[in-house]
Amino acid sequence: MKTRYEDALVALRQIQRQTEYQTRQLAQTSGLTPSQVMVLQALEKPGRLLVGDIARLTRLGNPTVTSLSEKMQSRGLISRERDNVDRRRVWLVIQPDGRRVLETVPQLLQDTFGNQFSKLVDWEQAMIVSALERVVTLLGANMPDSAPILDFVDLDQKP
Repeated sequence: MKTRYEDALVALRQIQRQTEYQTRQLAQTSGLTPSQVMVLQALEKPGRLLVGDIARLTRLGNPTVTSLSEKMQSRGLISRERDNVDRRRVWLVIQPDGRRVLETVPQLLQDTFGNQFSKLVDWEQAMIVSALERVVTLLGANMPDSAPILDFVDLDQKP
């Protein structure tokens, strides 16, 4: 006989698998991670932003944005430029290849979730947020640096 506990674990696993599937599809079609796509999306309209601005917009840490930007720079998707006045400040500038990649990437899983979630009535949204926050507590997964990105990291893959 199935228990609610098992139903909850199945639901968590389904979310985990969908996240993994979407991340792999994105990697196969664009060679990017969801975090990298979010950085490119943040740069798309203004054209250039400071690393700290992107970190605030995406809720990623400054070191994470710096690491992502180095990888994207090596692919020619963005450039990194030191500020003329304050050399400690680094501007990230989207390049034409970065704009082309954005035109071809599939919708991110968090965007799909956001579109569907916004269609729910207020009490349903509150109920889901409350339940998810409770699951986080149950799992002991309170990570202060968690960004609103559904991403899968292959722990077996070497950096």
